[in-house]
Amino acid sequence: MGRKGMVLKPEWQDVADDFFFSMRDRGCTCFISPPCSYCTHEGNPANLDETDDAWESELVGAIRDAQVPNVEHNRRPHGVRVDDPVGPNTYEQLAKTLAANADNENLSDAEFRQVVRNSIPEFRNIETRDEPLGSKALTIEINRRRALIEGQLRDIAALERQHDDAESHEFIAEHGITADMVQSSGEGGLHDTAAEFGRWMRKTGCEKPWAEWNGLLYRSEELKAGKLRVGAVGLAEHVPA
Repeated sequence: MGRKGMVLKPEWQDVADDFFFSMRDRGCTCFISPPCSYCTHEGNPANLDETDDAWESELVGAIRDAQVPNVEHNRRPHGVRVDDPVGPNTYEQLAKTLAANADNENLSDAEFRQVVRNSIPEFRNIETRDEPLGSKALTIEINRRRALIEGQLRDIAALERQHDDAESHEFIAEHGITADMVQSSGEGGLHDTAAEFGRWMRKTGCEKPWAEWNGLLYRSEELKAGKLRVGAVGLAEHVPA
C-alpha cells in the first residue's frame, strides 16, 4: 500500500528490497508494517519524518548508489509529515482482524476482502498504485501478511518453550543465530541495541511491547535473575512466505 506522497517508482523496488533485507540481517523482524522507522513496506521508506538521520541516510544512499533518478524529488522531506490515511494503528488492527477470523482460510477472496474492509475503514478508499484495494492485489498482500504473522507467532511460542541454556542455544543455532547475538548478563551489545530500537519504536507510536515486536525476545525469568539475555534475531528468516 503506497503512502500518499511516498510511492516509489517500480525501478526502486529492488533497491528498497535489498535495504529491507539488510534491516532483517541487523535484527529487525517487523513484518506487518508497524510505524517503525527501521522498516520499508512494499518498497516504501516508512516514517522518514520520524527516523534518525543515520538510518534515513542509509536508505537514501542505497537508492543513490543504484543511480535511481529523482531521489531527492521523491523522498519525503525530513521532519515534514505527509497526510497518510494508513495511520500507526491501522496495521495493528489488521493483525487483530486476522487473528480474530480463524476461518479466513476458508473464505473466498471477495469474502476475505469484505472482512478487512468492514473491520478497517481506512482500507475502503486507499489505492495501491493504479489498482483499488478491492482488487486481487489486496488479497495477495493480506494473505502474505497473515502467513508472516502466524509464522512469527509460532516461532515466538517455540522460543518460549525452551527451558535451559543448552536448549536455548540449540534452538538459536537451528535458526542461524550467531553467537554474538546471544549475551550473558551485563551491559552493552545486544541489550543496548534492543533498548535503542525500543526507544524509536515508542517514539513512532508502536503500541506493541518493543521486545516482542522487533524480535528481540528475552526469557523473562532468567532476565530478572540476571542469568541470560537471548535475542531471537533471525527468526524471521524462517517465517513462511
